[in-house]
Amino acid sequence: MIACYAAMETSLAAGGLGRHASDSPSDLLGRAAAAGLLDGSAPENLAELFREARFSSHPMGPEKLARARAALDEISETLRARQEQADAEAEAWLRGDDDQPPTPPQGGRGERHPHGTVAR
Repeated sequence: MIACYAAMETSLAAGGLGRHASDSPSDLLGRAAAAGLLDGSAPENLAELFREARFSSHPMGPEKLARARAALDEISETLRARQEQADAEAEAWLRGDDDQPPTPPQGGRGERHPHGTVAR
């Protein structure tokens, strides 16, 4: 669970949305949602599992690990799809198919969004 959550943090940081030292999981997810990087229930599900794994003393079973991996896969797919969309918009603009420049990523530092490949 903790490794899955860390992988999500790494992907967000690669997209320009790094974790602040004072961020709780909810703070980070709120900023990611406000930036348009993440939506849906997968990020909150992963954060909930992370909090349980981090702050409880009971073991986390295989069912919860499977839920964490599924949430990470969904987050990864969302980030990959957003990157593909941004790339397509940029290519269309460069070809002259679109007279408006592409919308810059909203990750926080003007960097590209990650392409969604996240190691487990």
